[in-house]
Amino acid sequence: MLCVNLLLLTCVSIVSIVSAAEPEDWLHTACSGDGVCGPANSQCYEDGCMCAIGFYYSEESRTCLDYWLHTACSGDGVCGPANSQCYEDGCMCAIGFYYSEGSRTCLDSCTDLDTEGYLMYANATINENIVYSNNGTLNECEQIFSQDTKYLSFEFSEGEPCKFHDVAASVSNWEVAGSYLFQKTCV
Repeated sequence: MLCVNLLLLTCVSIVSIVSAAEPEDWLHTACSGDGVCGPANSQCYEDGCMCAIGFYYSEESRTCLDYWLHTACSGDGVCGPANSQCYEDGCMCAIGFYYSEGSRTCLDSCTDLDTEGYLMYANATINENIVYSNNGTLNECEQIFSQDTKYLSFEFSEGEPCKFHDVAASVSNWEVAGSYLFQKTCV
């Protein structure tokens, strides 16, 4: 306890000053169950303070930000971060931009591909830069896609071979009914 005497005796806890300067201290701290934890959009759960459902913890700002990916949109293009768009009534990264699980943003390049994660774009295709094709099922194509880092995207249409690409987007006509474009995400 730090006390200063300026006509009146004022005591300030050093611990509370330090806590106020470090907003990350609120995450996973014990809470009383009354819902009061830390910044806006945080909530008290059984395990302590966490971001409320529909929000994620941002390491950068140490706050709870809205989880925008796949949320409904009206087609006006307003979704979330830069390089995102309203695609078939859901917010996605624009085709060719990589969704980053770590920063929850859309990146124009990716050096650390996520071998498990990908975004699926319905009624979309690249039609160019085909590196490999396979007459497998969707599950077989997904396995090949996740195991080989040289493939950045693949497309699947029922009754057609899977087409694996070394690009994430192309300037070609990419709207084809019944085709699905799968694009890797970043860690």
